[in-house]
Amino acid sequence: MTARTDLVGLLDRSGWVRISEGPAGDLWVMNASGQRVGVPHDLDRDSPEWPGVIKRIALAMAQDIAALEFRLAHQHLDETRLSASHSDLIGDSILLSAGQRLVDSASRMLRAAATTARSPRASIGKYSSEGDRVFGLARMGHTQRGSYVVPVLMPIPDPEPDAILFGTSLVDDTPAEPAMRPEPIERRTMRTFAEALTAVDRLVVQPAVQPRASVAGALVVAGVSKQFLDALHAIVVEDSVQTFTARFNWAESRPSSATSPVSIPNDAARLISDASMHLSRETVEPTQQLTGPIVEWHRDHGASDGWVGMQTLRHGHLMVIRVHLDTRELDRALRYIEGKQTAVVLGVPRGGRGKTVQIQNPDTFTSLDEMMLPLSDQAT
Repeated sequence: MTARTDLVGLLDRSGWVRISEGPAGDLWVMNASGQRVGVPHDLDRDSPEWPGVIKRIALAMAQDIAALEFRLAHQHLDETRLSASHSDLIGDSILLSAGQRLVDSASRMLRAAATTARSPRASIGKYSSEGDRVFGLARMGHTQRGSYVVPVLMPIPDPEPDAILFGTSLVDDTPAEPAMRPEPIERRTMRTFAEALTAVDRLVVQPAVQPRASVAGALVVAGVSKQFLDALHAIVVEDSVQTFTARFNWAESRPSSATSPVSIPNDAARLISDASMHLSRETVEPTQQLTGPIVEWHRDHGASDGWVGMQTLRHGHLMVIRVHLDTRELDRALRYIEGKQTAVVLGVPRGGRGKTVQIQNPDTFTSLDEMMLPLSDQAT
């Protein structure tokens, strides 16, 4: 994307309205203040007009110029800020070995998440080649002051024009209500990374008791694998790391619901190690348990039931599976849409080969958040 396209996208999302277009550029007005700014057609970061345009926009938005530039640079990036801290550290430093371990563990966890985002599994025998492609897109931002913060960045692509859904499940003329834009695999990877860390925190760390083997299934559905846990354990077990923290920020150009930070103390290392052993011993095959965002829904006028379209990965292919629900479940699904929650369905998918893939009578339909609530509540 060009700098002008980036800037116009930010203006469009920030309460500005284009009121006229001329041969040299566009005139934009900010609804809140009525202030106007001209944006030349050939504007880019090297243009002599760039500093003046940015200054006028920042002034109208009551925002620091550096903060506006940061928003422009990061509006298409999902960011997970990983940090390792210890109360006895001097200043903002960390032991070199711990810093090296933090970066290595971040890389290993994200690579594992890129594979389990496509196909949940307890232990990764062979990493997904497509997952490795997405993992290869990840960047590391500049370290930030305070507890040695390392930003892990993932570029998020623009949606295809007029794109609503993916896959064979669209091959019919049944009208549906679009719920949100399709989720790109890059976002799915970062979402899985965040959900996996959240699941470890809620199901393993917060209960503060030796995890049972029964926790393995819920961990795997959330995208956790043995390799993910081993990488997390490697940084948490460091003597110089008192607390490992992850904070999640979603690309401004493709917003998502806020995700709470995760903090894992050093003394949780043994719990994580025990959970990893469960995933290596147990064969957890969630082949009929599918996860993903709800991207469409439909209910006939006057009907008591309906269906939702859940974007997921099946047999390595990104598609939308139609899940038929009763009134109560459909109402719950609409709440998941509003909260941008990840849905989880257990059932038997039927169809394919040009036909709509459907689950007619799901065994369970819930959200990933609700799956993790009972165990986390037991810890309190």
